Formats: sequence, C-alpha cells, structure tokens
Amino acid sequence: MRLFKNRLNLVTGVRFEQTKSDGQGLLNDPNAVYVRNANGSFARNAQGARIRKPEAGAVNSIEQLRLTHTERGASAQRSYEGYYPSLHFNYNFTENFIGRLAYARTYGRPNFNEVIPNATINEADLDQEELENPHYRPTAQGQAIVSAWK
Repeated sequence: MRLFKNRLNLVTGVRFEQTKSDGQGLLNDPNAVYVRNANGSFARNAQGARIRKPEAGAVNSIEQLRLTHTERGASAQRSYEGYYPSLHFNYNFTENFIGRLAYARTYGRPNFNEVIPNATINEADLDQEELENPHYRPTAQGQAIVSAWK
C-alpha cells in the first residue's frame, strides 16, 4: 500500500507455521550396574555399599556401557504452532534517502543436537526421568530502524 504521494510504502502480513517433531535419543541409567531388591531399593553389602551386578564388568568397561546406555531409549514428542505478523514501513524522505521501520514476530529453530531427546535416570528420584529438550519452543520479536542512500 502506498500513501502520501507514494512516499510511504506499507507492507504487512501474517504467516502461520506448525511444527511437529518426534524424537528418540539416549537413555542413560548409571544405576543399572547395581543389584536391586524386590522393592526397587539398592541391595547393599555388610558395609552399606551398593552391590555391583557381576554382568556389569569392570568400572567403565564395555559391559557397564551396555547396561547403562540404551540407544533410542528416551523419546519425546512436541508440536507447536503460531501466527507470526510483520509490519514494514518504507518512507522516501528525498529521492536519494529512504527510512525504514519494521516489526516482525519470528522464531529460530535450535541446532539439531539440541532437539534430540535424551534422558538420565536420577538415583535420588527413581520414579522420574530427567528429559532434555523435549519441550523446546523458540520465539522472538524484532524491530528495526534503518536509513539508506540510493
């Protein structure tokens, strides 16, 4: 739309975006190397130390890694959508001088490695997993004021 004898140009719009994601990632259970009682608590020896499973092998061994890490054991689903308006003004002050004013609501997507879900089971809370990044919802608003010579 042009106003004020074509000196002001107005451009506006709204876009709609919808994002759906399903992901699987690493499940890390560092306590899988220990024997548990029937009630879920750790089995302990006479000194009170947790009892290590024989199949866990040596500390930091491949056998331990096989017990503690489950590929694609953590999963997450996320969906978000939104309307993103924008408004742009261009004003020709003179034949060679233009002023610009803009507003836009946008969002940036995270890096790929920030989207992959992963979970670590925490010994302090055995009933819950700590999921990383399953509910990422990025948004931003921006404004700009610019002048330019032709």
